[in-house]
Amino acid sequence: MAKQSEVMFRVLQKDLDGRSKYGQLREAKKSGHYIQHDEPGLVTQSIKDVTRETATPILEGPAQWRAR
Repeated sequence: MAKQSEVMFRVLQKDLDGRSKYGQLREAKKSGHYIQHDEPGLVTQSIKDVTRETATPILEGPAQWRAR
């Protein structure tokens, strides 16, 4: 029964991932419940990736922002 639950969990996670064109399924294979304690690098990298992917470059801004 536990194996069936694990398989179903993975199927549902993959389905959730596929609902957005931006979805990504990342596994924290070395962690338990507290991913931020067990694999802080994975959490940090994920935050950096989201920040980079959602950043909008400033092409033009107010005159005081532009180099003179």
